[in-house]
Amino acid sequence: MSDKMSHESYLQRIEDCQKTLSEISESKILGDGTQQTWACGITAHHLLTDLTEFAKAKAEGRLVVLPCKVGDTVYAVTKREIVHCKIVEFTVKENGISFVRLFSSDDRLADFQYYHFCKTVFLTREAAEQALAGGGEK
Repeated sequence: MSDKMSHESYLQRIEDCQKTLSEISESKILGDGTQQTWACGITAHHLLTDLTEFAKAKAEGRLVVLPCKVGDTVYAVTKREIVHCKIVEFTVKENGISFVRLFSSDDRLADFQYYHFCKTVFLTREAAEQALAGGGEK
């Protein structure tokens, strides 16, 4: 979304596209290649419906994008070593993600403030190794 475009005009543009795609998908004109166009219209219509919901949620402050899923592997750099962990939960408050709970390979639970991601908690072992070696954020 362009910085110059308001949320209202952005949502209006999405609704206009949805209407056009809905008309395309409902036309069901027979002919060579038409079914592919019709299928693409339906798919695009569904994608725009989802996009509209995401845009509304973002405008209302309800959209949170997590860095990974619960259950994913992450790597924590603690005491100059890399600890293999699983994400157990995210805590979301009104200003966004605040805490991440990890379960380590040595059977410990640890809570990290979210701002530790990419500082002491990493999505890849390579990024954790780089931080441990003093290479900074990746």
